[in-house]
Amino acid sequence: MPRTSVTRLLRKQQAAQPAAQAYVMAAPIGGLNARDALANMPETDAIVLDNWFPQPSWVELRRGKVTLATFTGACQTVAAYNSLAGANQLYAGVINAGVGSIYRVDNAGGGPVGAAVVGSGSNTVQQITNTQYDWLQFGTGSAEILMLVNGADNPLIFDGTTWWPITSPISATISGISIAASAVVTVNSVAGSNPFAIGETVGVTGAAGMTQINNINAKVTNIGGSSGAWTVTLNVNSSGFSAWTSGGILSSPFPYALTGGPSPLTSLSQVIRYKSRLWFVQANSMNVYYLPQNVFAGQLTLLPMGPNFNLGGSLAMMATNSVDNAGGINDYLAFISTQGEVVMYQGYDPAQVATWYEAGHFRIGNPLALGRRGNVKLGSDAAILCADGLTPLSKALVADRSQPLIAITDKIRADINTDASSYQGIFGWQVVLYPMGTKIILNVPTSANLASYQYVQNTISGAWCTFGRYNSPWNAICFETAGQSIYYGTVNSVAQCDTTTADDANPYIVTAKPAFSYMGEREMQKIWSQCQPFFQVTGSLTLSINMLVDFDTTAATNVVPLSAGNSAIWNVAMWNVSGWSDNEQVVKPWIGLAASGYAGSMELRINVANLTAKWQSTNYIFRSGGLFYG
Repeated sequence: MPRTSVTRLLRKQQAAQPAAQAYVMAAPIGGLNARDALANMPETDAIVLDNWFPQPSWVELRRGKVTLATFTGACQTVAAYNSLAGANQLYAGVINAGVGSIYRVDNAGGGPVGAAVVGSGSNTVQQITNTQYDWLQFGTGSAEILMLVNGADNPLIFDGTTWWPITSPISATISGISIAASAVVTVNSVAGSNPFAIGETVGVTGAAGMTQINNINAKVTNIGGSSGAWTVTLNVNSSGFSAWTSGGILSSPFPYALTGGPSPLTSLSQVIRYKSRLWFVQANSMNVYYLPQNVFAGQLTLLPMGPNFNLGGSLAMMATNSVDNAGGINDYLAFISTQGEVVMYQGYDPAQVATWYEAGHFRIGNPLALGRRGNVKLGSDAAILCADGLTPLSKALVADRSQPLIAITDKIRADINTDASSYQGIFGWQVVLYPMGTKIILNVPTSANLASYQYVQNTISGAWCTFGRYNSPWNAICFETAGQSIYYGTVNSVAQCDTTTADDANPYIVTAKPAFSYMGEREMQKIWSQCQPFFQVTGSLTLSINMLVDFDTTAATNVVPLSAGNSAIWNVAMWNVSGWSDNEQVVKPWIGLAASGYAGSMELRINVANLTAKWQSTNYIFRSGGLFYG
C-alpha cells in the first residue's frame, strides 16, 4: 500500500476515535457513607476516608498528636480539673498488673510522670483496684471539686489541692490525746477491733484544752489498744500544743463524708449533676442515690428505679436533656438501662410528689458504654451511644427505633452496627464532643486496652470520617477535653491530639476512596487515561493513586507513575524532593491511568509528615466507549 494511503487511513482511524472528555469531581466533602449503595452514592461522599477530615469546602489531613506523659500500664481514664483560679490540671487513671494509680500528667513535659497522687503500690491516699472511673466536676460557689467513682473502690474527691477518699463514716468519743511528735488519740469505742485503719484520713473536732488539734486533716500511722481504749496514732506533732482536758470526736473520713448510702460505699459507680445536686448509680443495680442541692458530701437518699423498668438489666447511665416546647424549656433526667430502656423524669426533688414525675418511657438500642462515656451533650440535648448508633433522646422520645434517620450516625449506621456486634462488651467505647475542633469523636475499641480507631464527625457539616481504622491508629482507650484541647489515654502514655502535623514527629498514612461516578454517562463504558488531583499544600507529598472501576474497591496491584517522564519508583521516591515553603501552594499533577469500565473512582494514599494539605477536587480524562465494550 502506498505510503500516502497508509497515512490517510491512520488519519481516518484517528478521526473516528471519540474525543477525550474531562469530568471534575469535588473532594469527598460529604464524608464517609456506609448507608447508600455504591451505585447510588453521591459523588461528594466516600467509601473510605481514613485520617482525612472533611470540611464544608475541602477535605484536609487530620492533625497529629504529641505525647504528654509516660508511665507503665494502660490508661483507662483521663479526667480534667478546671480550676476557679490558676492552672487547670489533668489526671490519668492507670492500671498495671492489677494495681491502680492516679498520676498528674499535665506537668510531665512529655516524659515520665512523678509519684502517684493516689494508689500505686504504696496505696497513697487509698488502694485502687479499678481505673475505669466515672467522673464529674462540681461546684458549690465556694468550692470546686472533681468526684471520681468506679464501683469497686472508695469514691475520691479532689478539691484542687488534696485528694480525699470517701469512706463510710466512723466516729468515736475521745478519752485522751498525748503531747508527742506523733499524737496518740485514745477513744472509748467498745468493739471487737479498732474502728480506724492505718492510712485513713481523720480529724478531731470539739477537743477542749488542746484546741490546736481541732479540724486538722491527719493520717492514721498506727493503731493499737483494746476495746474501750483503742489508740490511734496520727501524723500530727502535738509537742507545742496545750494539754488536752476533755471531750472531742475523732472521725473518718474527714472533712468529707457520704452517709446513708449503699453498703459498701465502694459500689457507687456513676455520678451526674442534675438540678444542682449530685446523683449516683449503684453498680449492677437499679438503685440511684442523690444528695441535697449544692453539696458534694452529706446524707444520701435512696431512689429505687427498678419498678419503673419492664425489661430488667441494670442502670447503664443517667443523662440530662432539655426540650423547648409550647410550655417553655423543660429539663429532664433520663435513666437508661443496659437493655436500652429509657425512663425520663421531670422535676427536682424525688421526695416531693408534686415536683417529681415520670415524663417518658421508650426504648433505644442497648448502650455500648456506661456512665458519661456513653452519652454526650449536644446543645440542650443528650445523645446516647448505643447499638442503633448515636441517638438523640429528644428524637427517640417521639420516634420509633425502626426510623434510623433519627440517629446522628445514620450515614455510617452499617459500620456502627457491625462494630457493635463485633466489639460490644470491650471496655473503651466512648463518645466525646470537642467543640474547638468542631468534632464529635466516637471511640471504637477492637481489642481491650490495646487497639482502637475513631469515627469522627464534623459538627458543622455533619460529615463523617475515620481516624486510624486502616493505618496509623492512635489506639486510644479513653478521651477527655480540657480547656480548648483534647487528650487521650493509651498504653503507657497520655497524648494531646488534634495538634501539630505529625504523630510525635513521625509520619502517618491517610487513605481515601471517593464514591464511584458514572461521570455523566451512566450507560457507556469509558477508558480513563489521566487524573489530576488539586491540593493546597505546605510541604512535599508522597502520593499513591490507584484507579478503581465498577465498584471493585480493592486497590489495583500495579502502581502508576506520578507524571509522564517521571522515572522515580512510585510510592517510594519522594515527589518534588525540594520542599515547598510554609505558605500554601496549589499542586495539580497530571497522573497517568490505564483502566476501563462504566463507573470510576480511585484510591488515594499519602504518607504525611510535617505538612498540611487541603484536597479540593479531582479532574478525570477519559474517552467514551460503546455500550458493552471500551
